[in-house]
Amino acid sequence: MGIAVVIINKTFSGTGFSNRPGSEKDLERIKISFRKLDLKVLVFEDLKHCDMIAKLENISKKYHFQYDLFMCCIMSHGDLFEVFGVDGKSVEIRTLTDMFGPKQCPSLREKPKVFIIQACQGPNFQHGSVIQVDRARRLNIATMREMIPESADFLLGVSTIPGYLSLRNTSKGSWYIQSLCDILDKHGCRLGIHEILLEVNRQVSKMVKIEGEERYMQMPAPVTTLRGDFIMNPNPRLNNPFF
Repeated sequence: MGIAVVIINKTFSGTGFSNRPGSEKDLERIKISFRKLDLKVLVFEDLKHCDMIAKLENISKKYHFQYDLFMCCIMSHGDLFEVFGVDGKSVEIRTLTDMFGPKQCPSLREKPKVFIIQACQGPNFQHGSVIQVDRARRLNIATMREMIPESADFLLGVSTIPGYLSLRNTSKGSWYIQSLCDILDKHGCRLGIHEILLEVNRQVSKMVKIEGEERYMQMPAPVTTLRGDFIMNPNPRLNNPFF
C-alpha cells in the first residue's frame, strides 16, 4: 500500500518539557494497525527538530511510484501549528507536509498523503458540554488550513483543535491514537478514510477526564484537500480506486 513513517518523541531531558509516558503504548498500537493495512512502517524515536525535517525530507526524495499512498504519524509535544523535537525546538507542521507536495515529491503526485498529528495545539483544556466543544470547533476549524499545503490530495488528522491540549493517559496512551487504532483495526479495510476519522471524532468526543469538579474533553480536527475517498484495503480486488 505504501510507506508509513512514525515519529515518536518521548524523552525531553533538559528542555523544560516533560517526558511523554504512555506514548510507547501508542507506538505499539499504531505499528500493529498500520502493518495490518499492508503499510511498510518506519519508526524514528526521539528526534531533534532538525532531524525530523531531515528524515522526512530524505523520505520525500525516494521513489513512491510503486505505492498507493503515504502515511506519516507524528507524536510529540506541540503548540499552535507546530510540533517539537526532543531538543525543545519546534518545526511548523506545514514545513513537514510541504515536503510531499507534487513538486517536491512527484512520485506521490495525485496520491493521498495522510498526516496524523498527536500533539497539543495550545495550553488550554476543553471544558463543558459537547455543544460547547462543537462550538469551539466551528470557530477554530478554518485556521487548521494553515497546517496543510495548497496542493490537493492531503489529509491531516490532528488530535485537537487550535489552542487546546491533547490528552494522554500515562499508562494506556493518548485518547486520539488509541481511538484511531481501534477504528482502523475494526473498520480500516471497509470504511473510507473520511469516515474513519469521523468515527475517531465521535469516539474521542465522548471521552471525559474528571478531576474534582472539573470535566475535561477533547475534539479532534481533521482537515483535507483530498479530491476523493479511499479505503485502505490491502486486497487490491476489494480496494476502491482513489479517483
